[in-house]
Amino acid sequence: MLARQGDQTDARDALERAASAGAQHADALALLSKDMVEVLGRSGTAERMLTRAFDLNPFAPPWYFLNATRVAYFAENFAQAADLALLAPALRLPRLIRVLALAQLHRDPRLDGHTCRGP
Repeated sequence: MLARQGDQTDARDALERAASAGAQHADALALLSKDMVEVLGRSGTAERMLTRAFDLNPFAPPWYFLNATRVAYFAENFAQAADLALLAPALRLPRLIRVLALAQLHRDPRLDGHTCRGP
């Protein structure tokens, strides 16, 4: 929220404090990873946070894959984003990210062999 109000310094500090406080909590790491890449542009940190979250919780709920999809897309790892979107909940956002990722890869989602159907 601070970043949306233009206070990047305080937003970065708050996000780093939250990530540090939740360093051993899988849900916190998975949740904060998307902000790390989307708000701060720190894709490497976000990817490490997600890896740690999946290590801490090998039975990760589907929303982890939604955040992993977002992190991969904003880290410009489009092939991984397209693949992860298939594991995310059947919502509009992962389907949209999948289509955008496939477009970045110059692949037609209608011909890709997987369909992302849902509501």
